[in-house]
Amino acid sequence: MNSMTMLHDEQKPERGYGPAFLLILVMLVGAGLVYYFVLREDDVTKADLTPDATANYDVEINLYNGDLDVSAEIEVLNDSIDSWEEIGFDFVSSGLHDQGISIFLGSSLETRLNSVTDSEGDLFYKLSNNRFLIQLKEPLEPGEKKKISVVYTLRIQDYDGRHLGFEDDLFFSDWYPKIAQYDNGWVIPELKVYEETGYPTYSDFSIRYKLDDPRLVISSAVDGEIKESSSGTLEAKQIKDFSISFLKPVNWTSTPIDVNDTEMRFFWPADGKLDQTAAYGATNAFDFYEENIGDHPSQEMDLLATSEVGSRTNVLGMGEADLNGEIPVESIAAFLAYQWFGQNLLTNPSTDAWVSVSLSDYIASAYMTENYEDEDQAFQSASEYVKRVEPAKYANTPSDEWDEWSYGVTLYGKTPLLLREFFNDKGGEEAAFRFLSAFLKKYQFQHVNSQTFASFLDDYFEGDQSEWLETWLKLDEK
Repeated sequence: MNSMTMLHDEQKPERGYGPAFLLILVMLVGAGLVYYFVLREDDVTKADLTPDATANYDVEINLYNGDLDVSAEIEVLNDSIDSWEEIGFDFVSSGLHDQGISIFLGSSLETRLNSVTDSEGDLFYKLSNNRFLIQLKEPLEPGEKKKISVVYTLRIQDYDGRHLGFEDDLFFSDWYPKIAQYDNGWVIPELKVYEETGYPTYSDFSIRYKLDDPRLVISSAVDGEIKESSSGTLEAKQIKDFSISFLKPVNWTSTPIDVNDTEMRFFWPADGKLDQTAAYGATNAFDFYEENIGDHPSQEMDLLATSEVGSRTNVLGMGEADLNGEIPVESIAAFLAYQWFGQNLLTNPSTDAWVSVSLSDYIASAYMTENYEDEDQAFQSASEYVKRVEPAKYANTPSDEWDEWSYGVTLYGKTPLLLREFFNDKGGEEAAFRFLSAFLKKYQFQHVNSQTFASFLDDYFEGDQSEWLETWLKLDEK
């Protein structure tokens, strides 16, 4: 990857301006030095966390017998200081199929890439697992944008390799090429089953769809009235990811419930009935988080009784109901909490996933403390985690240095328990919620890392907290 060479045309100042000009020049240079070395410090911190590559999506999709034909126009911004000769994407659906991860997920997306073009014609590309690199005909310079069209087909198969078609519900979570992280080159980690690997950023989406048969369309956008549809347009701005599902109306029943300024839409299998305990738990938890953490930005939240969808932007897979038709309230509370700290804060998943995962798990357990009126019971799952295997020393250990088991134990067990102990010393859950509310208010819709959290903690509690922090976080030297 070549860095851009900057050419400066330095001309001598014209004579005749005298001492006044020199004084002004000295003042400007002095002000510039003050800004660079003093005032710019905060900007440097933000710049280090701001993605150098962003993208917006204008997409047309056609669904026929389970095959999803996609034509995506992707507008990419080069926000780095380098000149790009290629653009990198994390194409998860391709990696899921190539690596056989369907064994763990229960389904697979077979990706058939048809064409990659820009306004001048075909572009060369390389697609290997989830790593998708597109060669440009002309370098994309810093500050410039480039539109690329990617046309492909996704074909869903279940665990047994059966093609899902007309009569099946179809769920698409990772179905489009996500712009990758640029850091002196394109950083596209290999997919892993147990953790998110793609570096997140925010994008705008405009999606036009046509379906072979009327379906319920459930997406990260505001879908509006619950009714079957065969065509339409979906719009969403500044969201981390875009999930979309196409459900057969005969298979589902739905119940909308208004909570403050958000409509929570519950989707339940038609052969059962809405679990009132789950619905109450979800609406109560949502209301609690809004009151104690802050308003959720979306007008709509979809909750589906399925494991086919995780906790995506404005869409939450609650999991399958048990034989009694129930879904554990604890898991719903945790998934909902992630909508605050997983979707409204962005973190590098290879080092700082704990900011999203552990904070979400902590506030969910703190919420459940009120339900159980027993803190030990509310944190029982975290306590059980740490008994299984030795956690990592540092919660921000790079993900390639730990295995599947230590990852889960550290982020879902050890770290929430450490937070519990710390905040109990500061006044309990009320103190924790005040802190986390202030943290989210300051950094909402921004990238944060462990150092961001540590610095904010020091400022908030007006004192150096490094003695505690350094027992479980590896922090930058001050």
